[in-house]
Amino acid sequence: GLQLLQQKYAQKQFGVCPNSACEGWALLPTALTDTPNKHTAKVYCAKCCELYHPPKGSRLNHLDGAYFGTSIAQIFHMQFPFLLPTARSSTVSPPPYYVPTVYGFKVSPQVKTRLRVQQVPRMIHQARQRAEEEREALLGSPAAAAAAAGISSAADAAAQAAAAGEAGRR
Repeated sequence: GLQLLQQKYAQKQFGVCPNSACEGWALLPTALTDTPNKHTAKVYCAKCCELYHPPKGSRLNHLDGAYFGTSIAQIFHMQFPFLLPTARSSTVSPPPYYVPTVYGFKVSPQVKTRLRVQQVPRMIHQARQRAEEEREALLGSPAAAAAAAGISSAADAAAQAAAAGEAGRR
C-alpha cells in the first residue's frame, strides 16, 4: 500500500501545495478523523505542515477520509524519510507565509478587526429583528407578543423600550 502511495506521491497525483512558498511540493491524502462517514479526504503538505481541501475535480473529494486515516502522512514519512523537506538549521527562518498586499503595500492585520467592529452593531440589530420575528410567529401578532411580555398597549411598549434604551446609555 505504501509503495503505491509513494508512486502516486512522486507523480503528484494528489496535487501540489497551493502555498507559493512551498514551490509545488507534492501533497499526501489524509483524514480529519478515523471515524467513517464523517469527512471526505483532505491533503497534507509536509513542507508547510498545512491541511488543504483537495483540488476541484479530484476523486479525493468523494472519498471518505477514514480510508486513509489521520496518521497516514506520519507513517509515510517514517517509511520514506528522504521524501521529507530538507531540514533547516535553527538560524534559517521558516518559509514565508502569504502576506496580503494591495498595489505592493502590506495590508494591516488590524483591518480585519476594524471590519468586525463595524459589523457588530448591524449584527446586533439583525439578531434583535430575528428574535422579534420569531416571537411574533409564535404568538401570532405584535399585540399578542406585547401582551405576552406583560405590556398592555403599543404605547406602553414604546415607553418601555425607550426606558430600557435610556438605562443602557447610563
